Amino acid sequence: MTDVQATLAGFRHRDRRISDRGAGIRGHGKVELLAFGERGMLSALEAETATRAVLSTIQDLVEEALTVPWPAPDALPHAIVRDGILNAWFGAEDAPVLRLDGVVKMSP
Repeated sequence: MTDVQATLAGFRHRDRRISDRGAGIRGHGKVELLAFGERGMLSALEAETATRAVLSTIQDLVEEALTVPWPAPDALPHAIVRDGILNAWFGAEDAPVLRLDGVVKMSP
């Protein structure tokens, strides 16, 4: 379970960090929201980690509601910044089950 709690109003944080649950996933770690508030921006690694954490939480909520794996069995969330663009997907990068391209353009 991530440190992000979903609410009907959106997402809120616990313990001032967003955590990525995926062991062995590139960039697995925590995003310190307090540091983000002070800097006003995320690094590429922090954006990837936060995106995976949010997608993981959404995945957990949908799976709980549907009572089946979503979007597909063993399709874990992933995210990467390439050429300043944040892309996210579920499943294998070369054969994603669900892909979210160009989620956001990162500032240089």
